[in-house]
Amino acid sequence: LISEPNLEEARLCRREFNIMRWAFAVNHATVTTPILTASSVLTNAAGQAGNAVLYGATLLCSMFISTIAFEVLGAKKGLTLSMGLYAIYVLLFGVSASLCAVLDKKQGTCTEGEPLQLPVVLLGSAIGGFGAGILWTCQGAFFASVCERVAKAELRETPAVTAELAGSFAVVFLAMESAVRASATLLTKYANLTYSVVFLLFGVLALASTIAFAAFASNIESPKPRGSLCGKALSAVQLWR
Repeated sequence: LISEPNLEEARLCRREFNIMRWAFAVNHATVTTPILTASSVLTNAAGQAGNAVLYGATLLCSMFISTIAFEVLGAKKGLTLSMGLYAIYVLLFGVSASLCAVLDKKQGTCTEGEPLQLPVVLLGSAIGGFGAGILWTCQGAFFASVCERVAKAELRETPAVTAELAGSFAVVFLAMESAVRASATLLTKYANLTYSVVFLLFGVLALASTIAFAAFASNIESPKPRGSLCGKALSAVQLWR
């Protein structure tokens, strides 16, 4: 017997994919913009230190925490948590940008910061780094589940569906990255907003995308194979060899 495509299931899964790709793209774009401007919006020392902590926390979380977080939370909750941590990072970056004591208006750079500027950006960077460490693990699991279910519902090969949806995801992801970065320039140069206000607005946008994903996306993750949490964590560690 020839199976019939389950069009309703395919439609629902593609809806989940669209919710994820748009929310994820908006959220991630608001985070990469502060990273690029950190050394000028903040003092050079604070900006460089913040980025170093961000990448260091990302590395540590990816190695030691992301697998455990995914096993405990699952793809949707893990992705929601990491996006929420991203939003906190952007909000704290906006706060730290407002703590500039001396601004070189000609160069548009912060030459001296308030005493709290460095601690605030370091705290935000640590939070954002942990979010980044969890983010891609959970996003990959969510994406793989969508591709698998769409392929099954549409009676197609999984690699073909994965290639199609990956291309669609990349278009929205890169378009949103470009749009948010361009908007930062437009808002500061032509709307005369300060960088601190712009990044606080970006933080609100990141938070809104997180709430939208949490509210409208479903947990469509495939059932996890049984096994102890410690055993799975040790298996992940063994892959480093």
